[in-house]
Amino acid sequence: LAVSTTTQYIVGSLLSSAFVSDSSIAIPLLRKVTAIGSNPRYIMMDKGYDVTAIYQASHQLKIEPIIDFNRRREMTGGDVNEHFHPTCFLEYPYKYDSVDKRYGALKFTCPQDKCQTCPLRDENLCQKVIKIKQSTNLRKYAVPARGTHAWKNLYNLRSAVERVNGYLKNRYQLSNVRFNGGKATATHINLIQLTYNAIKFAVERLTQKQRMAV
Repeated sequence: LAVSTTTQYIVGSLLSSAFVSDSSIAIPLLRKVTAIGSNPRYIMMDKGYDVTAIYQASHQLKIEPIIDFNRRREMTGGDVNEHFHPTCFLEYPYKYDSVDKRYGALKFTCPQDKCQTCPLRDENLCQKVIKIKQSTNLRKYAVPARGTHAWKNLYNLRSAVERVNGYLKNRYQLSNVRFNGGKATATHINLIQLTYNAIKFAVERLTQKQRMAV
């Protein structure tokens, strides 16, 4: 399911067999969502979707992917911290400052709180500002940068799809489909999603009318 984090409407879905990985249908689902006129600014996914092709497809669709990093795929080196922020000679991480949209580069500034007591502060060894192009590695470098409060707040919005999934399974019998054959199952699931969106829309309209009447 693709779910709006602000309204919790279902904006797109794809049905597959249990033998298909989630990451393999993420790109078709993204394209389906944008094809209907929805233009999300961000897309939030868990680490199961940490695949380079998804990042590339998201950027092609002008969507910034906020995806949890899968540590089993790649470890960090000594010149960056666990969030891929560059580090100084004493391995203190630089702080994410902003993004230079002209060059698609993330701007990191030296940690001023550490620089005041650094024994190397007068040696002119450290750069004050480091810029890293996002295209260097789309998995590592997101906007906003990984590890920042802004990135975490965006990623936490991913819980919207989990709430909708749980609601459909518990209230709409999504986990109790008893049809044989793909067509019948797909029809049943599509009707469940349509009913959910329709009821949600009706409730919102009634609530709006009640507020206007007061």
